[in-house]
Amino acid sequence: MKLSLLPLLLSLSAHAQVGSISSMTANGPLVLSTFDYTAGAFCSVKWNGLEFIDANDHGRCFQSAMSVDWLGEGYNPTEAGSSPDGNLPRPSSSKVLNYVIGPSTMATETQMAFYRDVNGVKLSNFIHRKYVQVGVPGRPNVVRYEVQFEIPAGAKHFIATLGWLTGYHTPTLNRYYKMNPLSGGLSELSDGPGEQEWPIVFSNASGTHAVGVMALKPLVRGGYGRWRPEAMRCAEKCTKWNVVSRYEFPAGTYRMAMVLSFNSLSGVVQDLMAEQSFNRP
Repeated sequence: MKLSLLPLLLSLSAHAQVGSISSMTANGPLVLSTFDYTAGAFCSVKWNGLEFIDANDHGRCFQSAMSVDWLGEGYNPTEAGSSPDGNLPRPSSSKVLNYVIGPSTMATETQMAFYRDVNGVKLSNFIHRKYVQVGVPGRPNVVRYEVQFEIPAGAKHFIATLGWLTGYHTPTLNRYYKMNPLSGGLSELSDGPGEQEWPIVFSNASGTHAVGVMALKPLVRGGYGRWRPEAMRCAEKCTKWNVVSRYEFPAGTYRMAMVLSFNSLSGVVQDLMAEQSFNRP
């Protein structure tokens, strides 16, 4: 992917972690917003009259997280904050180390809080970095999204599940598809929960609003997961997808570049296929 975190992270500033990045599309602006109470994580995505994100608490944002040793929420560093932080807009326990924002780009460096305290400790020593660009020439509905996880030296874990990115959506987006990355053809997905290997697309019933995500590197021992509303513990029903890799005996820095599109169903497919061609070696 033709993006790099390093130049921005070397020049990050420490102003308040709140703001929006946007791109003007044929159907109005595509706007991703972050807030000072979510530690730089995006908790709102709006396009063509729809709020895509069901951001009720610090776990239900458009963000990254990880877990280790199959402990799930028992050892679960999370970008936006912890479960005891409560519902938004209560403050986040995650700590923003660096942050910079422009009209259409943003970079953050965050020390992630455990989603549930670990032996009374709230703040982990796992670091999350991201660089996000909204809109590219000819494709204003595209979001390029690069993530880094830094697992501290000396960490003694058997396996880490890296949730590169997760979308918690309003129940309007309740049709699930997988996209054939060779042809762009769509096939409906079952309710799940579960993972599969092809890029995933969520849409409303009419296809006027959809979101799709595609990783630009292989997902090691992972894939694209999805859940139906009835399988979630959302106070107000929501839908969820994630992009996941798993690494044994994790240590050091792990990176993933992804592309997303917030568009009509057909527009999402066109955007993802075009971005795949653009990023092909």
